[in-house]
Amino acid sequence: MTEHELLRQTLAAAGADKTAIRHAAVRRGAVLAARQLKGDPSMQTRKTLPAAVAAGALCLCALGAAAAGFFLTPKEVADELGYAALSAAFAGPDAVAVNETKTDGDYTVTLLGLTKGKNLSDFEHDGAAAESTYAVTAIRRTDGEPVTLDEQFLVGPLISGEDPATCNPFMMNGGYAAAVRNGVLYCLSECDTVYPFADRTVYLMAQEGMLPDFTAYLYDAGTGAITANPDTAGLNVLFTLPLDAACADPARAQALLDEWRGTGPAEPVPELPPEQQTFEDAMDDYSTLSVEELRALGTVERTETVPRTVENGVDGWRFGNADDPDSEPYFLQPVMFETFGESHVGGLTAGGGDGGAQYRAYIYTHNADDTATLEKLILPAR
Repeated sequence: MTEHELLRQTLAAAGADKTAIRHAAVRRGAVLAARQLKGDPSMQTRKTLPAAVAAGALCLCALGAAAAGFFLTPKEVADELGYAALSAAFAGPDAVAVNETKTDGDYTVTLLGLTKGKNLSDFEHDGAAAESTYAVTAIRRTDGEPVTLDEQFLVGPLISGEDPATCNPFMMNGGYAAAVRNGVLYCLSECDTVYPFADRTVYLMAQEGMLPDFTAYLYDAGTGAITANPDTAGLNVLFTLPLDAACADPARAQALLDEWRGTGPAEPVPELPPEQQTFEDAMDDYSTLSVEELRALGTVERTETVPRTVENGVDGWRFGNADDPDSEPYFLQPVMFETFGESHVGGLTAGGGDGGAQYRAYIYTHNADDTATLEKLILPAR
């Protein structure tokens, strides 16, 4: 199951309606899998949607003396990921160096810098945002062991005066690209612009895991302040972003909040090509069906049962084979069963082929012996 499909489930759990999920999916497009760049075996990259290290907020630019020589520069990260315009922006006048480091448990996170601009990567932003905020963080293990792309983090903005439960990276049209070099994970994250909130405190959060845990942050409704919850296990840090107060625009900030929450004027969903519309309609239909209904409709293509394990300190179940591109490797964490049930639909896919549209459902079941089973079903055309 890809992060794109998980995003559909995660947004639903966060309260976003189906139209909003569909609109986000149309705008974001397909997930690009992990790949090697420029023939360098020490550099691994992936580009994805905001569910496995989500939406990014603020930080990128040339390195200062404290980090020089140890990390890639933000410009170098953008170059490696193939974003020429973003690379230029990191060397431009809007770039801000931060180079602040925080350690929590097994991980040390360095916020390298931030910049802003419009359509500097392959994620599109429209509506009230018009431009994006781009950030680079460097994440390494405190014990010096290398970080891998299988280790999952959520990095993105929170805004003072707004409850993290309702204003968070998943609402801000975020995307990210991740790269690992020499055991350090570089997260190039972006989201709709947060500069209009420069008259408030804007934070950058970094936590372990693919799904958000907003109980990890304490919100004071009286003051609007947000702090890290010291009782939360695992990585959980907050940085304060050095935004230029001159960029504050309360009217635009309110327009962004309305758009993120769906409380402003409704935006029309773009008209889709007929074939893609068929896919979307079928996905909408299938998303209303229960596990039992999908099993009754579908044909089993593959099943896999795996034991519970711990990888890099993270508890869960490892499906697939990283060396087999057809096996769709995926690390399932217990929070998925806690959130969606002991047997749940973990993803739906739609694709085209020589035989026409193909639809699949991924069902995950937590078994009595603490193993987990994946059922991959082929569904009939709708």
